[in-house]
Amino acid sequence: MDLQLIILAQQYGTCKARNGRAGECINAGTCASNGGTSDPANLCPGDKSIQCCTYGTCRNRQGIAGICQPVSTCSGISDPANLCPGGNNIQCCTSGDGSGGLSSFNRIMNIVLPPLNGIAPHITSHYGQRGGEFHGGTDFNYNVPGQYGINIQHPNVYSPVDGVVTFVGGDYGTVKIGTSTGYSHEILHLHTAKVQVNNNVRSGQLIGTMGGKGPNGFTQYAQHVHYQIKDRSGQTRNPENYL
Repeated sequence: MDLQLIILAQQYGTCKARNGRAGECINAGTCASNGGTSDPANLCPGDKSIQCCTYGTCRNRQGIAGICQPVSTCSGISDPANLCPGGNNIQCCTSGDGSGGLSSFNRIMNIVLPPLNGIAPHITSHYGQRGGEFHGGTDFNYNVPGQYGINIQHPNVYSPVDGVVTFVGGDYGTVKIGTSTGYSHEILHLHTAKVQVNNNVRSGQLIGTMGGKGPNGFTQYAQHVHYQIKDRSGQTRNPENYL
């Protein structure tokens, strides 16, 4: 990292971009030349050329997956080896438990809806009581304002687990995947399905496209993924705790 970049990083500090990743506030051009992604939202001090710069994923020297981010923002273990772009301040951050720099459920969301153009998925509604009703799953879509951009372009949806497809279709655009544990992993509101009953699928395999399907049509709901898990008795489990 050259002296000018060091001064900028010290002057403007760290940030959190809309893709959910920690980054550093530096010049957008410098970010691009270092292999980073700039978030043009007003997240940093300085003029508009100073933007929140984030970097990609990595593996530390033990082979554990992590995120390239500023050392000061890593709550786990930073590997000082030269594994990331952006200079010595950006290191490979892992959780220290083999799970990488993302929580377990965040990792699942990133499998089901992989980040696109630097934008990661985020939770829009949690499992549990919601107003006067019980919400049997966790909802998520891409971290952009509401129904905008990629959230209305029917992005691909991928399987969260290895298993066998047991159901496709219904009023809610559902794909159900049974696993060897006897649990059913269910994705609802799909616009289209790309699998059939009895197909074997792997975690990360394409199963459909995101939508808002309900009993009243394809646009009944805002476009998102509803992910629910049912145990052997058919009772729903909190996906955020189970995974």
